[in-house]
Amino acid sequence: MIYIKIAGAVLVLAAGFLAGRVATGAWRRRAEQLGQLSWAMGALATEMNCLLSPLPQLLGKLAAKLPAPAGELFQETAAGLEAGTGITAQMAWEEALEKVGPRLCLLAEDLALLNSLGAYLGASELADQLKRLEGVGLQLEEQRQKAGEAAVREGKLIGFAWPAVALAVVILFW
Repeated sequence: MIYIKIAGAVLVLAAGFLAGRVATGAWRRRAEQLGQLSWAMGALATEMNCLLSPLPQLLGKLAAKLPAPAGELFQETAAGLEAGTGITAQMAWEEALEKVGPRLCLLAEDLALLNSLGAYLGASELADQLKRLEGVGLQLEEQRQKAGEAAVREGKLIGFAWPAVALAVVILFW
């Protein structure tokens, strides 16, 4: 009987430890994805300014450089524009964000910031688009820095809280 209790205690403690790791991983992934998206805004602005290629080609090229799911956002937008259905870049961006957004580890404010970019893609002069891309990139970078700080701060708390709760459960039921 004691072996069953020990095995149960070990399983509960392992589950608490893993839950803490999963929770802190989401904080780190948010910071990583914000960094990727910030870089993507700068890269898109540079390519739009230098290459003057069509937007679907630029987005597809950029998607190939980014890991999933951040790259999928640009790939879905490019696919929406290339589909030939006559949708605007804003509509393609919003549809892609709606489709890929739930797979990103971003907060609602991050998604709202990305959504605001759609109104400028392909709909205004190049200078306006570049200015907006730069602005969104800077805001994403600020969010990334805040997310990194929160990951360290909250990660410690959450990383220790789950194993502590698991230990409390083991002690209660021992």
